[in-house]
Amino acid sequence: MDPLSQAAFGAAAAQISAPRKHAAAAIVAGGLGGMAADLDIFIQSSANPTLGLFLHRHFTHSLPFVPVGGLLMALALWGVLKFLHAKFPERGARKPQFKKLWLFCTIGYATHGLVDTLTSYGTVLLWPFTETRFALDWVAIIDPIVTVPLLVGIWLSYWQKSSRILAYCCGFVFIYIAFLGAWHARTTALMQAHLAKTKITAENLRVLPVLFKPFKYRGVYLTQGRIEVANISTHLNGAYTIAHGGSVLLFDVEAYAKQNPQLAETIKRYAWFADGFIGQYATLPLVLGDFRYGRFETPVDPLWGLKIDTHTQTAAPISLRR
Repeated sequence: MDPLSQAAFGAAAAQISAPRKHAAAAIVAGGLGGMAADLDIFIQSSANPTLGLFLHRHFTHSLPFVPVGGLLMALALWGVLKFLHAKFPERGARKPQFKKLWLFCTIGYATHGLVDTLTSYGTVLLWPFTETRFALDWVAIIDPIVTVPLLVGIWLSYWQKSSRILAYCCGFVFIYIAFLGAWHARTTALMQAHLAKTKITAENLRVLPVLFKPFKYRGVYLTQGRIEVANISTHLNGAYTIAHGGSVLLFDVEAYAKQNPQLAETIKRYAWFADGFIGQYATLPLVLGDFRYGRFETPVDPLWGLKIDTHTQTAAPISLRR
């Protein structure tokens, strides 16, 4: 999810767990902890341009890493508070105990990977035990109906000194997410029925929520060596439409890896990253698109891809947004 949503989940979880007198510290520490896992975007390498792509939502988002991530965030925050206390002693700011900061940062940090798993990007939630990317496909990357109630609840609960308001707001968000999960299951069943009716054998069917288009989904699946895309529109009255959006030839990862051994590991990792939905988007230069994502209006135009330099045998992520 977006950083603001991650901060809201982290702050809400820490605030609702904290005594009233520590509400401010819980909001700040929980909010920062909730965003901290995304600091993995700064893991970059000039020698390997794909490193940051493959490590985003990786080990920093895993559940076993939560205590470490919470500790690192607490140490950073404690250092900042210690500096401010020494710099401005006349203000008499009280420093929270380190163990409380660690607790609040850890609670906030723990929400990050779980929240990201609600989306479709994929989160390596159980690293180092497995590198499986978990994705429920319930919630779009940005959803104001999730974020705004949490922010309102945090603010009102703090100023009214009542955790009950935040509890109500969290309850609303959980009910909304559960509704999205149930609606996604219904939409997936409709897509499966549509494929069965048309006698299509689909592999790895994904039904992905479309950003800023409520109740619209992107259906992607593999069949007969092709990536097929469908636009799915659902309505609260039960009506729905499924329209074929186009298809593209599935890129032969194994064949390319054999012909280009220097790029074999990179291409295979990109296939892992894209859940297998990679196809050739351009020839000169060679661009492999991640066809999980595309605009509703132009389904077979991916949002990003991997640009291959055949002369230097190197690869780098590239944006294909127009």
